[in-house]
Amino acid sequence: MYRFFISIIFYSVLTISSFSQNTISGNVESVPEKIPAYARLTFTDIADTLQKHIAYTDSLNGNYSLIVPNGMYKRKVEVQGHFLYLDEITIMLKLESYF
Repeated sequence: MYRFFISIIFYSVLTISSFSQNTISGNVESVPEKIPAYARLTFTDIADTLQKHIAYTDSLNGNYSLIVPNGMYKRKVEVQGHFLYLDEITIMLKLESYF
């Protein structure tokens, strides 16, 4: 079976709330075809590995969205027939000051 790398376009839309919850959204696609990929994304809290946040991409366009609190996470992206993608990310709400 020929395997392709997966491309992950990751961006976040941070929302302000009393619990510092953040909406994380992005897109997963196969490379080099650049077609949407159906993937499972797991964000595991590094400080508390029992805290996992899981999202699945929409197979039509490869988009995903989930809500996670501030923290450091191990991100795992799994697409059947492709290589596993692992990295670590920090998600922090940034408040801008206009003073």
